[in-house]
Amino acid sequence: MTEINHIITTNIFQRSVFFIENLGFIEHTDARKISFIDALRFEQIHRDVYQHFGYTLTLVPNASVDDRLNQLIQWIS
Repeated sequence: MTEINHIITTNIFQRSVFFIENLGFIEHTDARKISFIDALRFEQIHRDVYQHFGYTLTLVPNASVDDRLNQLIQWIS
């Protein structure tokens, strides 16, 4: 917890975060064996932890890579 406290108190990272939402499916690989339900839980844990520590999430919704990229470019322009 000491490292997290250091990160929070020194503002090493920007407090606004782009949060990439899941695509609605997962593809299993030799390295990725998590179920879709567990992936959704994992996503929610990340969302909750970011918010718990005061980060503001900008949700990047399910879309193609090009659409997500274009949305991100619009937001940062």
